[in-house]
Amino acid sequence: MDRSAFSFRRLFAGLSVALLLAGQAAVPAEAESLSYSVSYTPITKELAAAVTAGVVAVGKPAPSAYHSLISAKALEELCSGTVERRIYLTHELIPPGLAAECGKQGIDEVVNARLGHITLVLVQKAGEARLNLTSKAVYLALAQQVPVEGGFVTNEARNWTDVDPSLPDFPIHMVLVPKDFVMRDIFETEAMVGGCWNFPIIKDIYLEKDREERCRSMREDAYEEAFSEQDRVDAVLNAPAGSVTIVTMDTYQRNRNSLQLLRFNGVEPTPEALMTEDYTLAIPVYLYADAGNLGAGEDGNALEAWVAEALSERALGEGGYLSSFSLSIIPKSEREWQRDSLLR
Repeated sequence: MDRSAFSFRRLFAGLSVALLLAGQAAVPAEAESLSYSVSYTPITKELAAAVTAGVVAVGKPAPSAYHSLISAKALEELCSGTVERRIYLTHELIPPGLAAECGKQGIDEVVNARLGHITLVLVQKAGEARLNLTSKAVYLALAQQVPVEGGFVTNEARNWTDVDPSLPDFPIHMVLVPKDFVMRDIFETEAMVGGCWNFPIIKDIYLEKDREERCRSMREDAYEEAFSEQDRVDAVLNAPAGSVTIVTMDTYQRNRNSLQLLRFNGVEPTPEALMTEDYTLAIPVYLYADAGNLGAGEDGNALEAWVAEALSERALGEGGYLSSFSLSIIPKSEREWQRDSLLR
């Protein structure tokens, strides 16, 4: 048998967003007979509770515990051939080179489903003059150097009006998640790189890595970092007027009395805008598993039950319990297609 042969039960073609840096995925704490890997903790806690209740009710063993791991590392583990019967939820599509490694290790088919997107939003303190930001304005505010005719100069902008006269006259100040988190990568890709490409001089830089470095380099006096979402909210509430941070939609909903939502590139993060991908500040959530592990095991299969629950209408459908965690609802036709293709 040719171990380099490999295929996906691929249920979604992919996204245009660059997702090459770390997000949060996960692996089980211990190597048990039934286990799974997870990504966005609030979502997986809900799924795990539903799966556990269902399989225990019919006398089957429950899945084991879980903890966090970088998405890329979780996918490497999937393709290593060293673990069995695990589910992986990640924010990253498996790259072609790693897919080839799966085949070499005897993993000839990987199931891959899209669960939706976790919506990210820009927010500021409620009651302030609203800063509805574009990628161009964010880039010109945070870039270490900005383009001028014939080259780049040190960024001297101090207020939002320096980058866009139509914006309120607040000092430039943002509170960001640290580097090496997928939320930071989404922000840099959509806001910094997206804004950078408004300027033709960027296209004159020959090497792609040099363009990326130029677009992503930020001035340290214009932002601070905070690890947790609530820390970022608290920082904005105690910062100078006009300070902005990026959080998930559910964090905004929990703090909506003290925060106000901002448009990004003129678009509000509505379900319709997410479905059409007009609103781009969103983290995708993918499910992966070794297809050979589904339907295996004489003692019942919590792994297959986990996949079935993740794709069920009660979890993923209109009004499903995962929607309360800012997970966007994918079209009904795609939900049905995924269930038919994966749980065949």
